[in-house]
Amino acid sequence: MVTNETRFAIDTIARGREAIGAGAGNERFESTKFRERGTYLDTFDWRLSRAGLTLFGGAAASGVELTLRRIDGELERRALAADLPAFACELPVSPLRRAVESLIGIRRLLPRVEVAVEGESIDVLDGRGKVVARVRIEEPRARLPGATRFRPCACRLRCSPLRGYQEAAARIVGGLEQQGLERAPGHEIDDLLGAIGQQRDDYSSKVEVVLDGRQRCDVAVRQVLRSLATVIVRNEPGVRADLDPEFLHDFRVAVRRSRAVLSQIRGVFPAVEVRRLQAGLRWIQGATGPLRDLHVLTGKLPGYRLRLSARAGDDLEPVSRHLEALARAAHRRLVRDLDTVRYRRLMTGFAGFLARGPAPRTRLVNAARPIRDVAGRRAWKVYSRLLRDGEAIDDRSPSAEFHQLRLRAKKLRYLLESFVSIYPRGIEREVKALKKLQEVLGDFHDFSVQRQALRALAHELEKPERKPERREPGAVD
Repeated sequence: MVTNETRFAIDTIARGREAIGAGAGNERFESTKFRERGTYLDTFDWRLSRAGLTLFGGAAASGVELTLRRIDGELERRALAADLPAFACELPVSPLRRAVESLIGIRRLLPRVEVAVEGESIDVLDGRGKVVARVRIEEPRARLPGATRFRPCACRLRCSPLRGYQEAAARIVGGLEQQGLERAPGHEIDDLLGAIGQQRDDYSSKVEVVLDGRQRCDVAVRQVLRSLATVIVRNEPGVRADLDPEFLHDFRVAVRRSRAVLSQIRGVFPAVEVRRLQAGLRWIQGATGPLRDLHVLTGKLPGYRLRLSARAGDDLEPVSRHLEALARAAHRRLVRDLDTVRYRRLMTGFAGFLARGPAPRTRLVNAARPIRDVAGRRAWKVYSRLLRDGEAIDDRSPSAEFHQLRLRAKKLRYLLESFVSIYPRGIEREVKALKKLQEVLGDFHDFSVQRQALRALAHELEKPERKPERREPGAVD
C-alpha cells in the first residue's frame, strides 16, 4: 500500500506519459498542463533538511503558498503568506509556523534554490469517476538565488495517493515500476543543487575532528584549530550582513574555543607566537561583545513583556526601539573592526600558523608528546580547580566569583569538546552536565549585565530630547 508520495526519475516528459499509459489498468486519466515557480527555503546550517523536511514557497494567487514536506514527499503542513518569510516569526500563525519555529529558532530562512517547473498534472479516476490518485510529470529547471539563468534538471514523475485510495495508488506505482521506472532516492534539494553544480554542505559549528590519541600534540592541536578557523571564516559573511544572531554566536564560540585550546594546551608552540595569536583573538572577541549582549537582551525582551500586564508591556516599546538602534550602531562598529588591517593580519597570520607542519626537532616540552597525555592531564587540572572553586561558593559570594566559575567551566567544556575523540566513550555525559552548569551560570551573568544595561537605559530614556534651536529668518551661521 502506498501512503506517501512516490518519486520516479524519468528521461523525458514523453517517457513519463508512455509509462503511465502502458501501466494503466481500469483507471482513466484527466490531464492539465501547468507552469510553476518557487523557492526552497532553509537555514544556513540546513536545519530543515537535516530534520528530513523541505520548505517550499510557490507563487499563489494571493501571495505565496508554503508547503512543508518530508523527504518521502508526505505533506506535513501548508499555509498561505503574503511573501517569502525571513524568520519563523513572520510565518502566519499556523501548525506550519509551530513546526518550523521548533526546528530553526531564531535562524534566518535563506533562499537556497529557485525552481521553474513545467509539466502535466494528471488526475487518476476510477470507474465511478472518483479521483483516486494524482500523478505529476515535471520538467524542472533550477538556479541559485540571484543567478540570471535557470539550468535544466532531470525530469521526474510523482504519484500521490488520496486519502482512502492508497490501494489504487499502489497499483499505479506497481505499473510504473513494471515499465522500468526507478524510484528517485535521496533528498529532492540534493538533486536540484547537483544539477547546477552545487551541494548541501555539512556545516557544523562543533569541532568534528577525529584524532588518534597517540598523535603528536602539535599536529593534533593544529587540526583542531584549523576546524575552528573554518567556522570563523564561514560565519564572517553572515556576521557582516547581520543575517541572524546565530552567525555572531558561532563566530564568537569558535574564537573562544581557539583561545581556550591555545591557552590550555601549553608547551606546544613558541610562546611569542601563542601570545600574539591570543592577543588578536582576545581583541576580536572583545569587539563582538557589545553586539552579542544586545542580541541576548533583545531576545529576552519578548519574554519579559509577557510577564508584565498589557499596559506595562506596552511601556517596553520605547526600550525595544532604543535597543534596536543600539544594536545597529554596535553592528556598524563591529563591521569597521572586521574591515581593519589589524583583523586581516590576524586572520592571515592565523592561517599561516595553521598551515605549518611539525618541526622535526623541538625543545618545546609537549610538542612531540601524545595528545592524549597532554590534553588529559590538563583537563584533569582544570576539572580539579573547578571543583575547588565551586565548593567555595555560597549564597553570600559576589557575582564576580560566579562569573569566574562559569569561565572555568567553559574552558573545561571546550577542552573536552575539542579533543572528544581521544577520550573514552561516555564523556558526552560530562560535556552535557558542564553545558547545563554553564547555561545556569551564564543566565546569572546575563541577568546581571542586563540589569545594569536596563538601568543605564532608563537614565538615557529619561533625558529630554534635544530640540533644535529656533532660528530667525535670514539668520546666517
